[in-house]
Amino acid sequence: TDGISLTELDLSGTGISFSNIRLSPALFPNLQVLNLRSCYNLTDDGFVTFLSLTDGRLRKLNLGCSNITLSNIGSQPIRFSVLEELVLDFCDNLSEAGFISFLEKVGGDLKKLNLGGNSLSLSCIDSLTKRYTKVEVLQLNNSLNLSETGFISLLGKVGDNLKTLNLQASTISLSQVDFL
Repeated sequence: TDGISLTELDLSGTGISFSNIRLSPALFPNLQVLNLRSCYNLTDDGFVTFLSLTDGRLRKLNLGCSNITLSNIGSQPIRFSVLEELVLDFCDNLSEAGFISFLEKVGGDLKKLNLGGNSLSLSCIDSLTKRYTKVEVLQLNNSLNLSETGFISLLGKVGDNLKTLNLQASTISLSQVDFL
């Protein structure tokens, strides 16, 4: 079989974890949009296993309001070469290292990045080796731990074509930023 021809899959708000999933590789070779928002039972291992079924063609990925940490993503052979939109807002358990490892796997087509409501400080963002010059929308609203240096470094990685920046209800002081 060539897999399922499904291009969009919305599992938001479900109790799915993917922890015991046993399906053939590349089952969803045409999947471009995956919405796992508010899947509180989603595990890192289950998420990685499911991603192996998508054949790396995702354009939009929403993991918002999940308990995902992405702590094991760095060691996985997964790539997101055509990802355009990444939503990781209100992921309370998202780790700094996991986020950076995830971004290292994303290709240069990223246009929208939503990190609002996370506890990330982004103080280690300088370790990110890639730049994302196509990002047009950056959501950092409700970012209570965002460091000023992390913010400035992130802008250096994504700021070339930025059109929309949301810092609403963030506690960043911006005392070192003189270009906004």
